[in-house]
Amino acid sequence: MNRIRLVSKLIEGRIATRAFKGIQVERIELELRVDHNIQSQWATDRNHVRTSLFREFKRYPLSNVLAVQFFDHDDECILEDTYEVYENRKPRIAPNPTQQRSEFCTTQESYLSGPEPHNLGVLVEQKVQELRQAEELERLREEKTELKSKNEELLGQVETLESQIEAKNNLEYYSKIAGDLLPGIAKALEKTPLGPALSGLAGEKTEKDDQTTVLESSRILIKNLNDEQLSAYYMLLLELQNNPALIPELYQNAFSHETNH
Repeated sequence: MNRIRLVSKLIEGRIATRAFKGIQVERIELELRVDHNIQSQWATDRNHVRTSLFREFKRYPLSNVLAVQFFDHDDECILEDTYEVYENRKPRIAPNPTQQRSEFCTTQESYLSGPEPHNLGVLVEQKVQELRQAEELERLREEKTELKSKNEELLGQVETLESQIEAKNNLEYYSKIAGDLLPGIAKALEKTPLGPALSGLAGEKTEKDDQTTVLESSRILIKNLNDEQLSAYYMLLLELQNNPALIPELYQNAFSHETNH
C-alpha cells in the first residue's frame, strides 16, 4: 500500500502542476494491469483519485502496472502516464500448513528485526532514482508541450507574413495591368466625358479643359431629358446662375444622400 500511496501523490502532483499552469483536470481514467493484462478500468474526478485507487488495488492486489490518462474540461486527453504499483510481480502460492507456520515466523522475525542496513540503503537509492526519473520525465514533457506551442505560434506568424506578401504582390501586379490598360481605354473613350478623366489617370495630357468637359456632359444630359425633366433642369440652372454659392451645397447634399443609400 505504500507504493499505491506514493503513486497517488504523484498523480495529485500532476493535477496540481496543471492547475498552476491554468489547465484544469476534470476527469482521470485509470487502468490496473498485471503486465499487459487489464484487471480493472475506471474513471474518477480529481478529488477521489486516492480512494478509488486503494479500492481497486484491494480488489486486484497482484496488479503491477497503473496506466493513467488526464482529461480537461473539453474532454481532451492532456497527459498520459504509467506507474509501477507492485514490486513483487510473481503471484503468491498458498503454502501448506507447515510452510505457512514457518513463513509466518520468518515474517514476524523480519518485521521485528527490520531490513538490513545495506538493503535499506539500496531501497532508498532506488526510490530516489525513481522520483528523479519521474520528475525528469515530467520536465521533458512540459518542455515538449511548450516547444509545440511556440512552434504553432511561429507557424501562424509565417502564414500571416506569407499572406501579406502575396497580397502586396497581387496589388502590384494588378496595378501594373491597370496602368498598361488605362491609355488604351482613354483613347477609346476620348470622345465621351469620361475620356479626359481616364487620360489624366493614365498620365496623358488632354487638350480638353474642365469647362469643355462640363459643356459636353451637359449637352449629352440635355439630349436625354424629357420635357418635364428639361424644364426642371432649366429652372435649376437659372437659380444657380443667380446664386452660384448653392453649387457646393447641392453637390455635398447629393453626395451624402448617395453615400447613405
